[in-house]
Amino acid sequence: MFGYDAELVATATAGAITSAPKLIYNSLRHPLATVESATATAASIYRTVRPVNRTGSPLMKNRTLTRRLGVHQVPMQQLREAAHLSGGALNDGFVAGFAGGLRRYHERHGVSVGDLHLSMPISLRAEGDEMGGNRITLMRFDVPVGVVDPAARISAIHKQTGKVRRERSLPYTEWIAGALNLMPRWYIGSILRHVDFLASDVPGIPVPVFLGGARVRMQYAFGPTIGSAVNVTLLTCVDTCALGIDVDTGAIPHYDVFLRVPRRRLRRSARHRRLTRHHGPKSALLARRSALT
Repeated sequence: MFGYDAELVATATAGAITSAPKLIYNSLRHPLATVESATATAASIYRTVRPVNRTGSPLMKNRTLTRRLGVHQVPMQQLREAAHLSGGALNDGFVAGFAGGLRRYHERHGVSVGDLHLSMPISLRAEGDEMGGNRITLMRFDVPVGVVDPAARISAIHKQTGKVRRERSLPYTEWIAGALNLMPRWYIGSILRHVDFLASDVPGIPVPVFLGGARVRMQYAFGPTIGSAVNVTLLTCVDTCALGIDVDTGAIPHYDVFLRVPRRRLRRSARHRRLTRHHGPKSALLARRSALT
């Protein structure tokens, strides 16, 4: 497998660097700075395509073709404000809440957990791009699931996602995808199977909609697991965050226990927001601690 790893990195890096006309032009005018830039780009591409040879979770290892679906709802304003109190955005609060649920699921089984491998869609859309179409790419990075304090977890995830959004490799995702297409299917499958979970945040319709005269009460989106243990998709619906949860029951056989835990984490994140707003940060800190006992 090591040979394929080296070939993948080399192909993606060489293709991306030699495909950039601006880089070639700058190499003639500023050779030293261009070498430094190319080195930084190569390092970024490696972080993007680096092989993952084992799951971060010692518990959610098995993979099957059996799926179970679940749903949950969280008030959008409460989740957003809870994230803002910790220096994050709505997506950071969402990922942090679900990560806290994953930690508690591991603890219920007597297993400690540190970082888990997350794949998350990152938007490539720039100002001036035409409307419509998908301009996204999947980026993989580690999430500090083992961090107990929710505020610290939100802050850490916010910093991590910020780094990912600034990766130099993002403009070269087509070349990276081309390099991946040259690899054997079993190799790509082995990488995907070691991702622990996927999380997506999708903006939905911000106003009430009707179908045949009846109001649509809620909408949910479900994403494929793509080899991971679970995919959770947040779709905003007016003032609600609607979560669609797609679980591989081979990785997570205790489905009912698993589904209860993230729901509680997300509800308590919202409760933390309410206590901070009405009683101050001290009450919110006590609430966070009691929620984790």
